[in-house]
Amino acid sequence: MDPAGADGDPTAGNLAADGTAGDPGGNPVGSEYHSVGQDPFPFLQALQKLWSTRELQQLREEAWRGFDALDDPRTGLLAMLESSQGWQQKGPSLESWLTCQLQHWLQAQPLPGPAQCSLKLKQLQARALRVLAESPPVLVEPLVSIFQLQDADQSPLLTHVHQLHQEGKFKEAALLGMKLKLQPGLDVEKMSIPLLLQDKVNLVERYVAGFPDLQRRLLVLLDSWCQPDFDIRVVARQHPQVMSPRLERLSPRALSQQVLSLLERHGLDPALCPNVVTQRRLATLRYLCYKRLVEGSMSQENWTDHVQCLVGQDEWLQEELLRLLASTDNEAAAAQCALDLSLPEEQLSAPVATELHRLKLQEKRAEAPLEDRRDGYYQPPICREDIHFLASWEDLARHEAELLQPDQVVGVDLEWRPSFGTGGRPQASIMQVAVGGRVFLLDLSVLSQPTGGQASQAFCRLVSQLLSDPSITKLGYGMAGDLRSLGASCPTLAHVEKQLRGGLDLLQVHRQMRIADMPALGRGEARGLRGLSLLVQQVLGRPLDKAQQLSNWDRRPLSEEQLVYAAADAYCLLEVYQTLCREPASFSLSEDLVKSLRPGHSERSGPQELPRLQVAPALAWQVARQEGRIILTSGLPYHKLRAQVGAGRCLSVDCSLKARQQVKAVLKHFNVCVTHADIFSRCQACNCDQYLKVSKDMMRQLVRLGSPQEDAHSTGDKADPSEDLQDAGDAPDEAPRGGYTSHLPCRWLEAADLQSHAPATLANGTRLQLARVPEGVLWRPDLQHFYCCSGCGKVFWEGSHLGRVTSHFSEVLNSAAGSQRQPKPPGPASGPPAQRPNPAGLVPWPRQDHPDLHGPSAHPRVLQIASRTPAQSTARGDTVCP
Repeated sequence: MDPAGADGDPTAGNLAADGTAGDPGGNPVGSEYHSVGQDPFPFLQALQKLWSTRELQQLREEAWRGFDALDDPRTGLLAMLESSQGWQQKGPSLESWLTCQLQHWLQAQPLPGPAQCSLKLKQLQARALRVLAESPPVLVEPLVSIFQLQDADQSPLLTHVHQLHQEGKFKEAALLGMKLKLQPGLDVEKMSIPLLLQDKVNLVERYVAGFPDLQRRLLVLLDSWCQPDFDIRVVARQHPQVMSPRLERLSPRALSQQVLSLLERHGLDPALCPNVVTQRRLATLRYLCYKRLVEGSMSQENWTDHVQCLVGQDEWLQEELLRLLASTDNEAAAAQCALDLSLPEEQLSAPVATELHRLKLQEKRAEAPLEDRRDGYYQPPICREDIHFLASWEDLARHEAELLQPDQVVGVDLEWRPSFGTGGRPQASIMQVAVGGRVFLLDLSVLSQPTGGQASQAFCRLVSQLLSDPSITKLGYGMAGDLRSLGASCPTLAHVEKQLRGGLDLLQVHRQMRIADMPALGRGEARGLRGLSLLVQQVLGRPLDKAQQLSNWDRRPLSEEQLVYAAADAYCLLEVYQTLCREPASFSLSEDLVKSLRPGHSERSGPQELPRLQVAPALAWQVARQEGRIILTSGLPYHKLRAQVGAGRCLSVDCSLKARQQVKAVLKHFNVCVTHADIFSRCQACNCDQYLKVSKDMMRQLVRLGSPQEDAHSTGDKADPSEDLQDAGDAPDEAPRGGYTSHLPCRWLEAADLQSHAPATLANGTRLQLARVPEGVLWRPDLQHFYCCSGCGKVFWEGSHLGRVTSHFSEVLNSAAGSQRQPKPPGPASGPPAQRPNPAGLVPWPRQDHPDLHGPSAHPRVLQIASRTPAQSTARGDTVCP
């Protein structure tokens, strides 16, 4: 008998007076229900009692016995789902659980069932589609599997997907189309646009995965949104059914990055995205002009080489180049550029044309000779004859013993031609290996090709032995990225980073040095140094000369300047390492660091051999004594520190507690009252409380003039990658209503506050960190001004981070709600939120009510000199607070 009966009643059946099903034979099958053929409702009623007790094991056994008792469990399941609505709501329900169990049961004990093309199966599939229309996402896969919907006639399936889309269920329609593999029969633009407006880019990428034609159409769509005059709000108005569109996530910069990501991941033709390619080339041209004409950090030869390859015969880019040359104040450099590129004199501006005419007459170069540039920069203490260029397997065999000598220390680095953000990890060109007194430059363009050749085999064998030998200490700066690039350049070494034994990444050491916030270590950052160049400046007294950083490393032969630069980039690692081992206390590193760094004293049993560095306890109590601060510690030297600073000046924090519990314990101990006004009252990076307010228009000009986007894969100077993570990414959410920063007592940034020759640098030498301001933030209508820290140049704006912090520490803030003291104006909320601890180890801290905690500043602060603050982690370490 059909479960719906002759009249279609889904509850029809042979029910006994006690609510169980009657069986003509009277033979019991389960403990609470009898074999009733097609009627599933006694079966459902019997399971309700077990469902309320959540005895899942017994429930599963009874359910599987019930499936055996039913003639057709699939028909019974549809009857249950059609007669109930509880499974349509969020949360667990017996019907949803039974659906998943039936899927498992059918897979374990396949039921013969009707033939795939039979009329009954088509009827079941039609009913299943109606159920599917109301199903939560968790039931999509089980229903598709149970009723073989992936093999059904696509016409009703497509109709059902279109119906979901018309009802505004865009996500559900896409998920169902993906599960049933209906993408080729659906309009990819129609399906994708609402999802993109809702910032569901990942779902759209999954939707087109495996369909090259759809990937190309999606790429064309996204590229059309990257046109210069395109307004995404027009698209949003054409889709009024899209609720709460996230238009700020669809900035031209974010879309451009998405297009390049798709281009690289799926290996598509760049001709499909002309707008993005053109914008990237223009951005690269502006960046190159900035490096040469404003910053002066790129050599004339390298600049000319890159610009010639970039501009070529493109008339539009040639016009943009002429416009950039005309807009600079450095007519001499612009004229030299025009001379090297053979630009027509009549198209140049009058000042540049005059200077160009003078250069032609004098026939001399405007650039200073190389010897003049060497003054003030680090130079390796080796002769030119000690730099060896290895380009054959014979060269490798000749120097193999020197490269693989046990118990030595080597510096390892890579160089590659910059891609200027055009997508993809570039192929490494040179691998430098520095040993005592010598540097070896391995030509990867020859040694890694062809794969399987004699040179390639010799090279891969040598590199594998070098990296896997635990007796050889390998030094690097950002080693993980270098090894990934090496694996991308040589497929045989694709997993080389897993082979590393005895490696020491000086980037980790550099982070610990910066955590100490020593004034002497901060001077290099004020000069614009970063990454390895900054570390060399801080340890050896002179920075690296980065003039060859963006040179063409694929060119052969390499220039003399490139050879010297590559050698210095690797050899400086050896000298930095030796200095840190010899004088750890001078750089706020503990004495036991020496043993952990020296070869033969560290355990080299895994690929990540980075010693856990700690700030010397002596520095903690010295700072506490000199500045009248309190020490917070969860480390071992608590008793030693307490003895140095006296009673009440050192507190041991229980590292077994969670972050919020640690914060509450510290605040309770010192009777600290926290209010909303205390949040972000100081810069998160340097602890300064002096901000400059910047209008949105001026910020746009500064970003355009003084912060060209640097290449994510640029060669040479590898900056701390965690710095780029702190403010990178999409624009933050809408700013919370009633923000606090409008009351911040700071003055507006004026032209007199900026250096004339460097528009992104304050008069005190602090360089504004403009590259970390997402483009979408600059065009938010609700955002009128920004804040710049005058101490480190970090840029802040009102975002959602303040609300998240307030919510995260709501208990602490609520406990201070009764405070009667007048709150001080807070600092700005940074956006987007930081994804890691502060690089300088500094966090804002509330005003103190404890009598021993008053310091010389009206805005107290916390100085974190270990790896994390108590509010960020339970890691051991010392904190000094006023």
